[in-house]
Formats: sequence, C-alpha cells, structure tokens
Amino acid sequence: MGGKPFCEQKRCNEEAKFVCLCFYIRLCPQHVKRHKLSNRNLYHKIVDIAEFKPIAFDPGQTIDRINTMEGLSLNRNIYQSPEGSTEVWEGNIKGIPDKVAIKIMHCRNEGEYNKRRQEAEYQLSMKHPNICGCVCAFRDMAVKDRYKFVIVMEYSEFGDVEQDIDSRRAKANPWPEEELLHHMTELIDAFAFLQEKNLVHGDIKPRNLFMTSQGRMKIGDFGESRQESALVTKTYQIAGTVIYFSPALFKAYLDIIKGINVTGTTRHNPIKSDVYSLGLTFMHIASLEKPVDLNNLEQGFDRLQAKISLAISRLNYSDKLKKIFTLMLEVEESKRYDFIALRLHLVRTINAVLEAEEPELISQMSHINDSNRRGIPSRIPPPIFSIPIIFNLSEKAGEAVVYHITENRQRIVTNCRFQHSSRALLLYDTLILLAGGLKNSKCAYKIDTAAHSTIKLRLMNEPRAWHCMAKLGEDVFCIGGRNTETKKAINSVEVYRNESWELAASLQKPREIASAISINDVIYVVGGSSDQNGHWELLNSIEKYENSVWTLLDIILPDFMGGVGIAAPSPDEILIFGGKRERGFLSKDIYSWNISTSQFASKNPLPEAELFYSNNSYIENEKIAIIGSLKGLLIYDRAEDTSAFQSAQKNN
Repeated sequence: MGGKPFCEQKRCNEEAKFVCLCFYIRLCPQHVKRHKLSNRNLYHKIVDIAEFKPIAFDPGQTIDRINTMEGLSLNRNIYQSPEGSTEVWEGNIKGIPDKVAIKIMHCRNEGEYNKRRQEAEYQLSMKHPNICGCVCAFRDMAVKDRYKFVIVMEYSEFGDVEQDIDSRRAKANPWPEEELLHHMTELIDAFAFLQEKNLVHGDIKPRNLFMTSQGRMKIGDFGESRQESALVTKTYQIAGTVIYFSPALFKAYLDIIKGINVTGTTRHNPIKSDVYSLGLTFMHIASLEKPVDLNNLEQGFDRLQAKISLAISRLNYSDKLKKIFTLMLEVEESKRYDFIALRLHLVRTINAVLEAEEPELISQMSHINDSNRRGIPSRIPPPIFSIPIIFNLSEKAGEAVVYHITENRQRIVTNCRFQHSSRALLLYDTLILLAGGLKNSKCAYKIDTAAHSTIKLRLMNEPRAWHCMAKLGEDVFCIGGRNTETKKAINSVEVYRNESWELAASLQKPREIASAISINDVIYVVGGSSDQNGHWELLNSIEKYENSVWTLLDIILPDFMGGVGIAAPSPDEILIFGGKRERGFLSKDIYSWNISTSQFASKNPLPEAELFYSNNSYIENEKIAIIGSLKGLLIYDRAEDTSAFQSAQKNN
C-alpha cells in the first residue's frame, strides 16, 4: 500500500496532510475547518500526518487516545452477523478492569465506513440513562487495505432483550405488569429525548435493546439512525428489520420484492415509524411471541387494525397498559402518537394509578395552575407533573433556581443562556422552553435542567426581551416585550408550533414586563410598560386572547403595574402579587381579580416588596407557591390570607 495518503472527505483527491484524532480521519488542509464545523459535538485534535503513528493504549493514557485494537482485550464473542461484517465482543480496555462491549465493523467501502462513523457520533453525543453510552470510537489504523471501524460501548451484563424474552418464554415467566410499564415508560422517555433532538433510530427491535444489572432497559445500536426534522413526512430510504417495520415500510418492502419499488424508498414519517416498531417490540416482550403479520397492509387497513386489536386484547395485562399498545400500533400514521405525546400519556396514566392507590399524594398535584401545567385548555385533561417543582430565572446571569416544592429544596442550575431579560416556560418536570433576552434575542432553546442538555430551536421572527410567555394546548406563545434592535416596546406575538415560530395576532398595545397566564381557552396579559412620549410608563390594562383575537378589556387595574406575580387558584380567579409601580417603586400589594364580576379585592400585603419575572406557580389545597425574583420562594395561604417568603434547603 505505497503512495501518498489521500484526504478521506467526500469527492476529495487531495493529499492528506493531517489526521484528526476524533475518529483518526485523514484530512487535506482545505477540509480541516469544514470537518470541525460539520462535527461540532466532537472533540477535535489535529496532528501532522508525518508525526502520526498508530498507538496502543496503556494505563497512563486517556481513553480517547485508543486508535488500534492493541489497546483492547477481546474476551468473549457475544454476536456475529451472518455475513461476518459485524462482531460484538465482551472485553475491556487494557489497564481498566471494567467490562465494555466492543463492536467491530468490517466496512466494504467508504460509504459504509462513513455510515458507521455517523452511528458513533450519535452515540457519543447522547447522554440519557436509557441510552447505551459510547466510550470511544475509532478506525483501526493498523488495517491499511480496508475500513475497520470499532465502537467501544457500555457493557450490559444481562445481554439484549431478545435473550431475555427467550429465557422467559422457556420458563413461562412473563413480565409483571409493574415492571413492563416501567420499561415502557423509560424507553418512551428515551425515544422522546431522541425526538427532541430530531433523531430517528430506524431499527428498533428487542436485539437492539439491552438489560443492565440494575434492571434498566437501554437503547443501543444506532446503525440505522439519522437526523431528520422530527414529524416530517417525506421520502426516505427503507432500512430496519422487516418483522418490526411500520405498515408503510412493510408495504414498501413488499413492493421492492415485487419489483414495483425500484428506488428502495418510501414516503413516511420516520418518528412515527419508530413508534410502531417500538409497539411491535413491546408486543414481542409482553406476549413472548414474535409479532408476526402485524404490519402487513395487503390485508387492508381495517382488517389489519382489527387483527392488532385482537392481539392486544389477548395480552394478560390491564386495560391501561393495553391502551398504550393501541396508541403505538395505530395503523393510520396520521392518528398514531409520536414519542412526546406518548410520554405525556404515560404521565397521565401513571398518575391515574397513583390517584387510585394514593389519593392523598395525588391531591398534592391536582391543583397545578394553568401557568405551571402547560396551559392545556380545560376540555383536555391537564397533564400532571410527576415532580412538583417551580422554576425561576435568577437576576444573576447564567443562573436559574429550581424549587422542589414537597421536598422544600432548591437547586441552582447554571447555563450560559439564562438571562433575567429572557423568559422561560416550564413544559414538563425539568424541561423548560427558554426564549429571547438581550443577548441572542431571536434564540430559543429546550433545556433539561436535570440532564443538563440543551436543544437549540429555530430562530424567532423578531428579536425580543422582557416579554411574557404562556401556553395553549401544545402552542407556546411569546408575547410582546422589547425589540432589542429598535429598543421599543412591541405588540407582536409569536407562537411555537410544529417545530417552528409563526407570527400570530398582535396585542392591542405594545407592552414589556407584562405577566401572562392561560385559563381554559384564554390567555390573559396583565399590566406591563411601554415607551410613551419619550419615556417609559407603566400600564394599568389587561388584554385577553380568545379565538385567535386579542381584546383590550374594559377593566382598569387597581394601579399602574408591571412585573407582577400571577396565579390562578380557580377558573374564575386570578391573584396578582407585588411588581413594579410608578417611579420605580416595588409593591407589597396582593389583589384578587374575580374574572366573572370584573372586581378587584385587596388582600393582606406581602411581608416585603417583590418583583416577579417567571410566572409559574404551584397550588396545593389553599396554598400557592410562586417565585419572586429578589426574595425567592413565596407561599401564600389563600384561606388565611397570609404570605411568607420561605427559605429552602440549597442543593447545587
């Protein structure tokens, strides 16, 4: 194998001058920067190719330096593909006793090699308790005449789920319902995590799920994965395992066999195809029998759906569990849930079980107001958060505070995107949607404050800060604020819907530092400030959003105010706390607004003046928890008409 080494980037015949240690890729000078930009999630170290030598691992070196098989010990072969292109070994990194799974792939060409590299990139970038961790990956540079790619992964002591199914079938030992529901919950959450990253797995089946010694089920083998815009139906190449195909994929597969589909592609929604594959996988797990002929559309939609319904009805599990199967195995793709919707359904299901078993526990969670419970209209059963928390952006840049209500514990969360001029909405447990701010004023993110993961969303249409946010159904509204370019208060409204921002109907008045809350099918925006006659003035008005129209109500607030706290203990009452008043003063006032009568009633004041920028609250019985931006957690006892700022145990 003499001659000059060539750059490994596509369609490049230039001589390679460097090697990047991320995957030991040979690069010409022109492709070094492009390679780094196209693989931002990886650590890159560029070395001169003349100085680069394949090295073996020794205990004094770090794991990411392994780039030949000499750094690994292969102890036991646990899988080999029929054609011999893929091997999986139980082994370890030399000098480190912990077991690892070593996947060796003999690639036939550069395209296959690039696909395996992409698989490793996905696994390296994903951190979730139910996704198999990737320790390192490399091309074996000791092999010169072909592509040999190695992925070193977390080892699952109990093997794959298919082995577990076979063992249980032999012993006639099906999964207990509680355990099965637990596995469904953790995997649906993991796949929802992938969906939020616009990642498609593409080959869900029991052999690609693994059991740990702690009884946790994990997703592995991302060989057919790809990054797509989630929930977009278009034409894709057919890949996966036939018995676990969705109906659309199985039909396309049959058309290929018949010679009808010569391109090997089909139009389908890849996320929802993954949902169907997971449904068939759990049918295999629950019944201990392979899900034969549960995806064949040749028998017709109605007949196939009837066949699936019969198979589900024969499962020896509760109706609640069977309902989850029904949602995943909906033949018509447009009616099938995606993973995020399934996760929400599971939260409701689990809490319904808790309600039957622990009525006192569930009562603590049943009064979450619309601001905190995602603004779901009352005609839809509101989702119940499994963790009773409230969230607040700190006055200190880069910090936020998460309060665990029932544990009386607060946690400081750091993220460079947190600004007190931004606004955030709690979506689900520890997941927030953060938008705008004086810096990155068009940017929006989904941030998991527990997993410390951040997903950047599409840019908003207008740069804004000091706005307010609310949620109706699955739509997130960014309302008003200040245009960070013109420095003027704005009345524009944007809604985050179907993975993008759309301009919606505008407010009747420009306003910043207003407060918003959703009740039933309505959003109320209270107070705020606006630039009038060359200076900023507070407002004393309320606007209502209903049936896609904003209306300025004929109601005058008791004072000019902005930055107030807001909570809804009932569908007819809104409580207003503190906030700014004229000449920059902060207020201790508490008002109760009866929506039906349009009357305001004064309540006993706060112990100290307070400002509120994050309007999510938690209501348990007659006690309301809401976060102030200066003093912290405020507890208001509605029955006693008393309030107190409460210190919580700190846990960073």
